[in-house]
Amino acid sequence: APFSTGSVFNLMLNPLTERFLLEEKPFENFTQNTHVAFAEGVLWELYVPVVFKGILTGFVYIASKKERKNPKELIRDLRRLLKAQGIEYYFLEHSVVLDLVSTSLAILIDRLFTKISRYTLNHIYNVAFWSEEIGRKAGLDEESLSKLYLAGLLHDIGKVYVDERILNKEGRLTSEEYQKMKKHVDYGYNMVRDLTLWDVRYDIAHWVIQHHEKYDGSGYPFGLREEEITLEGRILKIADTLDAMLSPRSYRDPMPLENVMREIKRLRGKDFDPMLADLTVELLREKRESSGLLEGRLLPATMVTEGEEHEGILRKTGESYIFISDTLEPREEGTLFVRRYNLLHKFNVKMFPIDHDKVKLEIVEDSPFSCHRWWSPIRGILKWKGNRENVILSGLSDREVAFILSGVRDMKVDEGEAYRLETSAGSFEGYIVDKVRVAGIPHFILQG
Repeated sequence: APFSTGSVFNLMLNPLTERFLLEEKPFENFTQNTHVAFAEGVLWELYVPVVFKGILTGFVYIASKKERKNPKELIRDLRRLLKAQGIEYYFLEHSVVLDLVSTSLAILIDRLFTKISRYTLNHIYNVAFWSEEIGRKAGLDEESLSKLYLAGLLHDIGKVYVDERILNKEGRLTSEEYQKMKKHVDYGYNMVRDLTLWDVRYDIAHWVIQHHEKYDGSGYPFGLREEEITLEGRILKIADTLDAMLSPRSYRDPMPLENVMREIKRLRGKDFDPMLADLTVELLREKRESSGLLEGRLLPATMVTEGEEHEGILRKTGESYIFISDTLEPREEGTLFVRRYNLLHKFNVKMFPIDHDKVKLEIVEDSPFSCHRWWSPIRGILKWKGNRENVILSGLSDREVAFILSGVRDMKVDEGEAYRLETSAGSFEGYIVDKVRVAGIPHFILQG
């Protein structure tokens, strides 16, 4: 049968494929109202994932307008064809492929929002992380968790159609701006629904449009209530609100974890499903004992090499890490900055190129920053030459202090100027030796 190889970004993998390849059973193509065939007039089609060095690089597409062949004969021909082309055949489980799909989508979303709103990008990763964590607490299986994580990545994709001035506004939105912002759920639904992305696009599209619905029916866009909202939509709602409370905003600082848990309890049965609210509070109590070090499938990260910053994505693959960035030119060594919760982590790493935009990392030295308790942000005042700024600590060591400005703002650093930082954890004097943007947030490093 004729075939063509497609880019990893044309993901239309038939979910029956894995059953067919594993059990060698016949399969039927989707009906046209649920699946658009890649080629017209075919009686069956097959998508086979191709993996190179652990990374999903594309698919081999096979289709036929004739009656399907005997499954064993087809698989034998397929393996012979792939071997002749120097391509190794892999069978990937459904959840594994979904995980790889998430990475591919994250790369596309990263490229999209880097130019529009880095803050929105950071929020997307956090919501995906919290959605999966809450979903696991709710007892969802691994395949469902993979789809939920994917929905978290896509839940705000509609914001690409919202005016950048609204997305990046410092301070609260006006009533008119808020009405325009609310349209992002409709835009997101249309975008996800039209994705030729497996059979998951219909489920995820409905979850995306529901992530601002409230349990008591006071949400938008439809005013759905209780069980009218899908479980996944209810999870996205609480994950979205949770990140909004825990993360710094242009108009307020992150809330202490105890305050967040009280707010979740207050909104139990109003904004949130009571069962999910209870599970989320339980989850946060557990997370209170965690440093948050590199938790999550994907993390926004920045690599610094020879004084140049490269923002990108850190992906965990088993015990190893892969850094993905369009702008990175691999060097032998670099410094990796990662932000999880409100903590900054810093690593000296060695790089091993995988592809034009991917490197495998070996951590040479762990972060010198001690992880202060992330649920109780340490605030302080930065003073220099009669100026003062409110700041929040994001890392602390014997030699350095990392902080961000309240309101997630940037500032020009006076080179050679002495700064004094006064906090409840102590006072620090020195020079700002570095400024690095991680997850869209400028972090300043004060060295004594």
